[in-house]
Amino acid sequence: TGDWDAELCAIFGVPLACLPDIRGNLAGFGQVNGVPVTAAIVDQQAALYGHGCRKPGDAKITFGTGAFALAITGTAPPDPAQLNGLLPTLAWDLGDGPVYVTYDPAGPTAVGDAVIGSELAMAVSPNPSFGRVTESFTLPRDARQADLAVYDASGRRVTTLLAGPLAAGTHSVTWSGLDDRQRSAPAGIFFIRLATEGRSVVSKVLLVR
Repeated sequence: TGDWDAELCAIFGVPLACLPDIRGNLAGFGQVNGVPVTAAIVDQQAALYGHGCRKPGDAKITFGTGAFALAITGTAPPDPAQLNGLLPTLAWDLGDGPVYVTYDPAGPTAVGDAVIGSELAMAVSPNPSFGRVTESFTLPRDARQADLAVYDASGRRVTTLLAGPLAAGTHSVTWSGLDDRQRSAPAGIFFIRLATEGRSVVSKVLLVR
């Protein structure tokens, strides 16, 4: 939309009035020690442009702190009904209107998500999520009692995803965005906690409605 999201700002407690104007990538951004700042673009979109992706259907995978596949969809916002789990965002606006991309956050390799043989490890995706979140985790050894649960920002347990013995290895569990009473959880930040005997790991996820 080219506007700040009032709902997300309310979730994070950010007043809209304190945010700067949203501009195109070449709109001019003032000066630093007398040197004009004439352009700005974020990392994944910069890599997409720098590798020659310009037209709808062009795509690439960017490796950095995370690994994401981005694909240009065109100058019109993608149809939400056809996203199939992909997340839409702006690629750039160079003065002749915005160009949009979708990206697949299903396989992030964020710092801290690496699977270490002797440690408990968990990754959640997509993040942010529009409703379904998959928790992928590895147990280094069999657990007599494993507990995977979702908590809201106040610390209240929203739902239990699994509870009981669990074998060593890689596992995947999906949270549908519902609480224990099968009601849709509201938009906001949630914490997914995996705990076994004497060990635990927590991942944060933003649920968008």
